[in-house]
Parts: sequence; C-alpha cells; structure tokens
Amino acid sequence: MFKPLALVATLCCTAVLAQSPATGAFPKEFPVEAQTPDAKALAERLGDRIFTVKAPNGMGWRMDIKRSGYLFVDISNGWRDNGAWRTEDGKLCVEYRGSFPNGCNDVRLVGDSLLLKTRAGDIVTLVQQ
Repeated sequence: MFKPLALVATLCCTAVLAQSPATGAFPKEFPVEAQTPDAKALAERLGDRIFTVKAPNGMGWRMDIKRSGYLFVDISNGWRDNGAWRTEDGKLCVEYRGSFPNGCNDVRLVGDSLLLKTRAGDIVTLVQQ
C-alpha cells in the first residue's frame, strides 16, 4: 500500500515553521546551531497551531495540531489522516488512525524556526500559519 507520509515526512508531521531552503535542495542533517527542545517546550510550540510544509517531492502538507492531543494532516495530493500526538525530547510522535505510518520525527529549533526530519531523511521547515 502506498504510504504518502513516508514520502512527505512522517511526521509525522511535518512540523517540522519558517521557510524552506530557496535552492530546492533539502539538507539531510540539522544545522550545527540547531537546539533540541525538551518535550514540554516542544508541545507548547506545536499545540493549537497550524503549520505548512513544502516537501522535497514538491507536495505540500498542512498540519493542524490541537492541544487536545489530536493532529490532522492534509497533503496536497488529497491524502489526509489524523491521530493522537505527543512529544518526547526533540521528537514529535503521532499514532495515526488511518493509513499513514505511526512514529516519531526528530525536531530541532534554529532561532524561531522549527525543523523536522522526514522519514526519508530530509530536513523540512514547519511554517506557522
């Protein structure tokens, strides 16, 4: 079965919130200055916010992360899913209810930006809406 989130990210999702690199090249490693947020700080940065991401394959995705513990993902190709989310130190974890794969993604902070490592290993920026 085709698992679009594995191509886009896993997030889960994502988110992880500034702008994607202008060159179109997506790095495979976090910048040296990236900081690992603790679980509580990361939850505070994510909860009750909407983020968008431009993925390396050109698709976009939108994550609506609720403080209630649910996350909703919509991908530009029409795929969507939702599930329970939680944070660990430096990680966003989601247990999807549909066909997206469950798991955790590494998240780092660089200034005010949130960077997320996709399952494919690309670093994407979560852009807060």
